[in-house]
Amino acid sequence: GISDALTARGGVHKYDVSLPLRDLYAMVDDCRNTMRVTGLEAEGVTVCGYGHCGDGNLHLNISAPGVDAARVKGALEPWVYEWVQARKGSVSAEHG
Repeated sequence: GISDALTARGGVHKYDVSLPLRDLYAMVDDCRNTMRVTGLEAEGVTVCGYGHCGDGNLHLNISAPGVDAARVKGALEPWVYEWVQARKGSVSAEHG
């Protein structure tokens, strides 16, 4: 599946969040913009989102093979948590 393919590519950062349906895919677009603004997109970082529209669950995956993990994490955190909190969502940890 998608998760396996991203993992095989290497260097993937994964977040599992629950959001109001109106905000579900906006998070993917905004995360892509964050990667663009930080210059990480130019280094090959890509953002992929998929999930369960029925319950507002989003699997946000940031694929960053060959890019320093600390730099990617620094761009993502606390951004991910603040974005989710501002929309009254939650970190769902559906898969543990």
